Amino acid sequence: MRDERVTFVQQNFRHLQRFLRLHKAQPDGILADLGVSSHQFDTGARGFSTRFDGPLDMRMDNRTEKTAADIIKTYSEKQLQLIFQEYGEVTNARTLAQTIVSLRKSTTVRTINEFKAMIQPLVKGNPAKYLAQVFRHSELK
Repeated sequence: MRDERVTFVQQNFRHLQRFLRLHKAQPDGILADLGVSSHQFDTGARGFSTRFDGPLDMRMDNRTEKTAADIIKTYSEKQLQLIFQEYGEVTNARTLAQTIVSLRKSTTVRTINEFKAMIQPLVKGNPAKYLAQVFRHSELK
């Protein structure tokens, strides 16, 4: 049963203002899903976990086509560096991007474990913290 008082908007939160203007809506309240759940980190199925293997997906919205594996496979060295530097605050973002671009020519990266193995020699300091920073780039276009 649908409640006419509720409108579901399955879009990126950054488009909310545009949606409200377009529909001349003046909501009494907004309920927004603004992040990931612990379940997404505790299983490998969505590709967000650094502890469990699964597809290197990392899409917050499964309706988008581009996965993290696609990004790792196709983005330029400069694009990868920017992602890791700006979003992950990875200290060796340039070296990480160079390594990925170099190794992806001879290595297939479809899973979390394949990606972790690829970048293992570059892990600095606490491995869990480093991987969390690298994996923070999820849902980028």
